[in-house]
Amino acid sequence: MHSKLKRGVLYGCAAAVLYGAIAVVSHWGYETGVIIKAALSHGIFCFVMTCISTMMMEFFFSLPSKAIYKYFASNIIPGLINLSLMLGVHYLMGTPEIFKTIFPSVITSLPYYLLFPLKLLHEWKSKKNPLAYRDDVNWKREWGIGSFSMPYSLKDFLICVKHNLTSPSSKYKNLTSYIPQSSTLNIIDPKVKLGFLGDLMPLLNANWIISDEAKLFFSDIDYLICNFEGVLFKANKWVTFKLVHNKEDILLKLQEFLPANKIVLSFANNHSADGGYSNYLKTIERLRSMGFMVIGEREDPGIILDNAINIVAATKWSNQAHGYLSFLEHSDKHYNPKAKFNLLYPHWGYELELYPRPDFIDEAKYYLKKWDGIIGHHSHMPAPVTNENGKILAYSLGDSVTGLSVNHYQHGIALKMEVGPNTEGDWKVGKLDWRYSKINKENKNLNYTLSSEFSFKNK
Repeated sequence: MHSKLKRGVLYGCAAAVLYGAIAVVSHWGYETGVIIKAALSHGIFCFVMTCISTMMMEFFFSLPSKAIYKYFASNIIPGLINLSLMLGVHYLMGTPEIFKTIFPSVITSLPYYLLFPLKLLHEWKSKKNPLAYRDDVNWKREWGIGSFSMPYSLKDFLICVKHNLTSPSSKYKNLTSYIPQSSTLNIIDPKVKLGFLGDLMPLLNANWIISDEAKLFFSDIDYLICNFEGVLFKANKWVTFKLVHNKEDILLKLQEFLPANKIVLSFANNHSADGGYSNYLKTIERLRSMGFMVIGEREDPGIILDNAINIVAATKWSNQAHGYLSFLEHSDKHYNPKAKFNLLYPHWGYELELYPRPDFIDEAKYYLKKWDGIIGHHSHMPAPVTNENGKILAYSLGDSVTGLSVNHYQHGIALKMEVGPNTEGDWKVGKLDWRYSKINKENKNLNYTLSSEFSFKNK
């Protein structure tokens, strides 16, 4: 209680200064006594109400059991109570400019009423050990779906919101760099050629048109690996940020590159639980019935291609609490020492960040000590393709298709690479080629094209 009161007093002092100043501005031109009276009364009232409001928000937050109800109860109810009291006090005191005093106060207090409950939500989830579900042995069950989905911490969530409202971040541009678009990492005898696309997002009733140059780029590959973002079947519940593919055209278009039995779809991402456990199973069953190879499940996270290449999918993020996907922290146990080449295919990093953060770089290099290569996804923007002592490390391949009209989400990377033994018999990556990709939306068509340059205007 002491810490809550201390927090309330701190916020109250800030409110007293801010709203006292608003009252001064609102009554400028009146007699000095009227200005002082309005400023003191409004400042003192806002100090008291902010202190009380903090306590009220925490009280109402504690009443509901579900996260989404906790959030709305803690901002709407205290907000209405405070607004009613504020109107009543100024009316009884005879404040001349009630509207001009209260309206700016309401506007400037909105961030507090929106963000403080998010802080409470973050604290509540932290106390519950938010990652405990990932180790639950009783994972084969319907876990239920939370209406309010947020995979990150509050801080990273707000950073993501900022990037969506402004532009993707280039903050750590100097820490990593791209290798040439045609590179040879090792001298090998090529045995298998793998191709990779960026995230496959819902089309939203649009049509995916794959350019001839993209088909030509991938014409010599043996297998194509993609991240299938979202589910095919939705739950009968409102969920924030859910991704549902409302048509299977995207799966038919993929087969313009290769037959379905030569395409690997990763289902280990933060949206695979958007429909709940039953719809997750139905989606995987449908994908496999069409002939696709599906990876990313908890007990079956990977696949071995040509009895040589072990590809393991894993996700760092999840919008829902569940235990049925392959999580990144468990990926090392799926490294196969009998395989000739082990590739990690993780859903990680941070959305709309063009270059990896220092901690992200450290994390990637930690996993690369064990794995023969890493090709990642999730950020919805292209990120550096690098050579780490002869090993491929691609931080993110961005998006290959999305029905979203926002320019941020229409960029990616197409990548292909040869894998085979070197002169010592160790399997390595040999020749590698990559190109930037772009989705050009024209009416109902999403035209997927390749380019040697990154055309994003806010880079």
